[in-house]
Amino acid sequence: MAKLTGLPNIGKAIAADLMSIGIVSPHDLEGGDPLKIFSDLAVRMGDRDDPCVYYMLLSVKHFLAAGLNIAQRTATVAERIPPVCHRL
Repeated sequence: MAKLTGLPNIGKAIAADLMSIGIVSPHDLEGGDPLKIFSDLAVRMGDRDDPCVYYMLLSVKHFLAAGLNIAQRTATVAERIPPVCHRL
């Protein structure tokens, strides 16, 4: 996966913010400390600082550590949905 926007919960805006602090690929996030990255982003984002960004960074760290791609993640989540929910 070469693009930040290929990661779950990272759209164009947050990808641009991450790139502004030197994180340009998913590889740059691997092994990084989400709290440190969030702190660096908070300085850069100013008034747009949002604690939800920290939670997104935690989820991305987990996603990268699990070694799944988006298709595998979607299938895994779909398998956990109870059959009764499929009828809704």
